[in-house]
Formats: sequence, C-alpha cells, structure tokens
Amino acid sequence: MTNSRLIIFILLVSFVGGLIISRFEVRSIFIIVGVVLSLIVLLNTYWGLFIIIMLFPFMVGFSEGVDAAEQAFTVLFSLWLIGWLTRLLLDRSEKWHFGWHPVSKPTLAICIVLAMGAVIGLLNGAPFIDVFRDLSQYVGYLIMLPVLGVVHSRKLAWRLLIIILLIGLPCYIYSSFIGWARKFGHEYGSLNIAFVGSAYWGPIMGALWPLVILDTKRRTRLLCAFALFLLFIFTLGLGYRSRLIEIIVMTFVAIWGIWAIQSGKRKMAVAIPAIIGGLFFLWFIGGTLGHLPLPGGDKARSRYSTMLSSQALLSDESVQGRLMEAQTALGVFWKNPLFGQGLGHHVEFLRKGRLWWYGGFGQHVWPTAMLMKFGAAGACIFIWYFISILRFSFIVAKKVDEPMIKAIALGIFVWIIMFLVPTVGSISNRGFTFMVGLTIGILPALAGQHPYGQKIVNG
Repeated sequence: MTNSRLIIFILLVSFVGGLIISRFEVRSIFIIVGVVLSLIVLLNTYWGLFIIIMLFPFMVGFSEGVDAAEQAFTVLFSLWLIGWLTRLLLDRSEKWHFGWHPVSKPTLAICIVLAMGAVIGLLNGAPFIDVFRDLSQYVGYLIMLPVLGVVHSRKLAWRLLIIILLIGLPCYIYSSFIGWARKFGHEYGSLNIAFVGSAYWGPIMGALWPLVILDTKRRTRLLCAFALFLLFIFTLGLGYRSRLIEIIVMTFVAIWGIWAIQSGKRKMAVAIPAIIGGLFFLWFIGGTLGHLPLPGGDKARSRYSTMLSSQALLSDESVQGRLMEAQTALGVFWKNPLFGQGLGHHVEFLRKGRLWWYGGFGQHVWPTAMLMKFGAAGACIFIWYFISILRFSFIVAKKVDEPMIKAIALGIFVWIIMFLVPTVGSISNRGFTFMVGLTIGILPALAGQHPYGQKIVNG
C-alpha cells in the first residue's frame, strides 16, 4: 500500500469503528480493545486472521449468552472483513481469489439470507440488540471468503491448523471432563470458553479414522489409533447421548468415505477397521442389555438404554424438551412459511416440571430452527450451502493423492455430517459456524500442489 492508501484505509476503518460504537452506545472495555486491535492487525490481514482465530473462543465463549465480549468479537470480525475488502479494492493489482471456489456462491447467498433475516426480524418487532445477538451466531459462515483471499500458501495453512489443534484439543478435553464429572455427581466449575473452543477440535477428530486407515506414517497411525481408543472409552464412560451418537456417526461415515475414495486392493485396508468398529458397537449393545461389563456400571447402562429403547428415548426429559422445541418452531414457521419470522425472536413453550424454556437464539434441532427463522427459501439456501461444502471436501479427498490432505478433507466431511444429525448438533452453534468457514477456506491452500487446488487458489 502507498502512504495515501494507507491513510485512507485507517480513516475508513476508524470511521466505521466509531459508528458502531456510537450506534450501540457501548462503553465496554472489550469493544474498545477490539477496535484498537483491529486498527493494528488489519494493516496486515495475515496477522489479523491469526489474532481472530486465537481470540474467538475466549471472546465468544466469555459468557453463556451473547454478551459484550461476543459483540466485541463480532465488531472485530466485521472490521477485519471490511479492512480486507478495502485493501483488495484499493490495490487493483490483487485478484479476487475465490472465483473458482465451489462454495463461493452458496456463501454469498447465506450473506443475503442473513441480511434479509435481520430486516424481517426488525420489521416483525424484534429489538435491534436481539437481532444483533442472533446474527452474531451465524457470521462465522462468512469467514470462508476472506480466508480464501488471504491463505494462499500451504505453509500458512499448516500454521493455522496447528493453532487450531493447540486451542481445540485442550478445550475439548476440559469440556468433556466437566461433562463426565457432572454425570457421576461431581460438581466442577465450567468455562463456556472450553465448550466454544472445543469446536476447533471437530475437523481433526473427524480425521482420526482416515489417519489410521490411509497410508500415513506409522507413528501417525499409532498415535491416532490410541486417540480413538481413548475417545471411545471416555465416551462410553460419559454415557451422554449426543456424544455417543457423534462417535457412532463418525465411525461409520469415516469408514464409508475412505471406502469410497479408495480403489482396487486399497479397499481392503478399510475392511479390518470396519469389522473392529462393528464388533465394538455390538459390545456396546450387549453391555447395554446387561450381558457384558461396560465402563460406568449400572448407572451408565441406564443412560445407554435410552438409545436402544424408543419408549425410553421419547420419555427422556432432555429429548422431550428438544422435540417440543422443534414442534413450537414449526408452529411459528407456518405463520410465515416463505421467509420466516426473521432474527432476534424468542421461542417460548411450557416444559413439564419447569418454567419457560427459551430456545430463542440457538436451537437443538436445526431444520426446524432454519424454517422458523428464514422460512422455506432460507432453509433451501442453507441446504445448498451444506451440500456444496460436503461435495467440495469429498472431491478434495478423492482427487488429492497426499494421505494427510485426504484425511483432513475427510475429517471436515465427517465432522459436518456429525453436526447435521438433529438434536446432536446445531448449525447456529458459534464454534461450528466459525470452523466450517475457516476450514473450507484453508482446504484449497492445503491441496495447492494439486491442479484442483491450484485452480481454486489462483482464481
């Protein structure tokens, strides 16, 4: 950038930041720090991306709700995005590097859906701050476009993945430990930061089976096999329904994906893990019926049985609440079937034994949540988006020869399918939306040596 362009850039970012602060009348130190950071790091979009990735779980996960810290991160993210666009437009020698990306058009369509959802929500009487809070849970989808424009080298992409691993794995272990302790009657303090940050571990967790089966280094395979063993044992001991479903879905989707991309004799490498996984699942069923010993004993066995008995599953209080939540969302959808009620609205219903259950900004059953918020038109856009990213990640896994890149691409594919299982994942989960856009934006640079990856990276 020349000095004149640099001055214009700083003035523009400062002006936008000042407008945002004055509009919300926010005096929080988090907003001020966020604006100061943006003015510094946006002069270098690479460092800006690193800082946003490192700050995300700690600012977004600062509180259970969408509080000042998350609003600060939304401002920081928005300013970084504006800064990148400004630099791109001022420097005409640069190119738009996402022209060939198969997910570009669905991502831009999501932008339009979110903007329309915000407008419809305001027209339907939602307070502006509630619309902003609701919107902040979905902006993570939009990070794919700037990441694709910034991350052009494999070296930078690997650095980002290492940061993701170093943050995500400890957060996942800690959040799982809290859940395990509570299931067995031990109360420990919890940090929402750990729950948000654990989403960073998702695509890497999905890559564990591919790293074991594909032709990776022996040390890598042994390490990932040990990690899978610990994950299975810990999940069984946890006895938490959604985690168990995640592991089962992850195993079978990963094995199917590896089988689909392998050819000839390589398919036989999938047979042994498939048999082991099947035997492991049969052991779980036999232990649930009381014929085999399982970690956690009778207390955990009573929880596992809800997965095998439809009557017990439907009578479970947690599942009942989620089904009622979905039914209430459908009732709202039929009032505005085309475009929905928009962002910023709560869904309230009476839950047996409790007061009101508020499923306003994030719901457990994502199909009904999309229909309620964005209507049939918006739900179709989201379905298009997820089909596009699943197809893209699968094509990368199939075309690229390097086993590590295959495993990461399949890890993204497996992890997204895990989250699309109703009542297990929510596509408005803040960590999920952020990591989807981030990993899809990084993937072309990882596959950059392959013609398919070069075509995307070079626009």
